[in-house]
Amino acid sequence: MAKQQLALIIPAAGKGERLGGEIPKPYIKVAGKTILERTLLKFKDVSGLGEVIVSTSEQYFDITNKFLSDIF
Repeated sequence: MAKQQLALIIPAAGKGERLGGEIPKPYIKVAGKTILERTLLKFKDVSGLGEVIVSTSEQYFDITNKFLSDIF
């Protein structure tokens, strides 16, 4: 039987309006790392993870790709 690959999908396209700031919540830094980076790091060593998809706005596309390439 073939080993099953897992996919991780993270929604990160909100505007952060409920927080009252200009930066969406996934991109707010907490102790030097964004919330999105911290989330991605939690899944870094998951066995069988074959695909990571982050849904984000065009404005954050480049930084999100950097996080993905740095972590995975």
